[in-house]
Amino acid sequence: MVLFQMDGRTLDGKVESTAGGVGRNLADCLSRLELNPFFVSNVGSQEHAQALFSKMGHMDTSGVKIVPDARTATCIVVLDHGGECLFVIGDMDVHNSLSPEQVEAQRSIMSAAPLVVIDGNIPLKSLDRIFHLCAENRVPDHKVCRIVVLWYTKGH
Repeated sequence: MVLFQMDGRTLDGKVESTAGGVGRNLADCLSRLELNPFFVSNVGSQEHAQALFSKMGHMDTSGVKIVPDARTATCIVVLDHGGECLFVIGDMDVHNSLSPEQVEAQRSIMSAAPLVVIDGNIPLKSLDRIFHLCAENRVPDHKVCRIVVLWYTKGH
């Protein structure tokens, strides 16, 4: 059964826009729980970034870098009539600009953090830098828990 023809025609549907991203969603939830996460990410300089910032007023976004001439990560999820995902189109290239140097600039914050949560859609060199910073700054007192949660959806 063919639900639609992919022949260039415009199909009737509904469009919604929400703030998302695995890392952003986790930081949002932790902020709402008043746990004060420090969110590090990169966004483009166009209207999608401004819309995203407008929905993050309750969060510390000082670790979010605006990358000129980049597009803010965006995805389009196409659902069927029952709400099941048919496919997703994602533009995540801006994450490739999150450099080991940008990670290193957050050394003092990361070294004091009891929890580091990572969205794995950043360059492997940046992931490696995060892992090394976490390992270097182990707190000998094991009352503080250091955990790395990795969400990885594609290879870099």
